[in-house]
Amino acid sequence: MYLLIMLLINGKLSASATLLEEVCHQTEDPAFCLKVLGSDPRTKNAGLPELAQITIDLGSYSDREAAGHLKRGEYTDLNVDGGLAGQDGHDCEDAFKEPPAYRSPLTKENYRLMRFGEIIIIIANLLG
Repeated sequence: MYLLIMLLINGKLSASATLLEEVCHQTEDPAFCLKVLGSDPRTKNAGLPELAQITIDLGSYSDREAAGHLKRGEYTDLNVDGGLAGQDGHDCEDAFKEPPAYRSPLTKENYRLMRFGEIIIIIANLLG
């Protein structure tokens, strides 16, 4: 762990399998994280800030100002953005459970939003 911290501080660690795995294995669904982030060609040479931007792009966080928080190094705010996005997914899914309950047509999208929010939180914590 000390080596990882030192490499991150020095900015010499890219999104090699090690960095991507470090982030993804902290999530509730590592396979989802590895598949989605690993499939983006930008991930190959990305550091943590770039992984955060890729996640923001894939999760469409533009309304949350997450990209601005990332760019300005406001990692606490970025963490909050991730939490709010994930909560939006939970809230939307829960809304379909209210009487009269319906099967949510957005379950897949809500799941992705929750996972992207979680990834943002993990990266923000690693950056902060």
